[in-house]
Amino acid sequence: MIIKIENEEKMARMNVDLILHPVRLRILLLVTGTRLTAQQITQMMPDVPQATLYRQIHQLVDGGLLIIDETRPVRGGVVEKVYTVKTQNVRLTAEDIATLSREDHLQYFTIFFTQVLHDFERYLQQEQIDFAKDVRYHQIPLYLSESEFQKVTHALTTIIQAQQNNHPTSERRRRLFTSIIIPDVDTTSSAESNI
Repeated sequence: MIIKIENEEKMARMNVDLILHPVRLRILLLVTGTRLTAQQITQMMPDVPQATLYRQIHQLVDGGLLIIDETRPVRGGVVEKVYTVKTQNVRLTAEDIATLSREDHLQYFTIFFTQVLHDFERYLQQEQIDFAKDVRYHQIPLYLSESEFQKVTHALTTIIQAQQNNHPTSERRRRLFTSIIIPDVDTTSSAESNI
């Protein structure tokens, strides 16, 4: 029984480390909801050496997070692979998260947020942008009981999941919906205790 628990913890940790890696996380975020070749991923991540990208793509395929959706012949008898994300495997479970230390959380949040900043920079580098139409970012404090919080997150999840399987069309633009929910630190109670 102890061996089984240790193995489960080891597997959870391996899943976390596979997903929450600077380059692999960027690849997963790029490929989620679309299909890309290694060449396309390389073009979208020019700051990462090609050999590094190919190595990380290979690890994601071996780990079952990226799947080869299609193979097609290109010049010289070379076969090009088209990758997509196995979405259900990319979500971290409560068991996965339970293996993380505070330092891990800070490191992985930094990786995640760095990718969000990178995506925003890429948007700003386009020749034509319509900032007022395309981008929304804000932080809204909400006072919610645990029950109210669960209702809000369930409603948001339901809305997003209803659109997640949309296929690309000429009218649809890929949009990155980034969600961060953090409980605020209660500074009032600590301030009152110091009076």
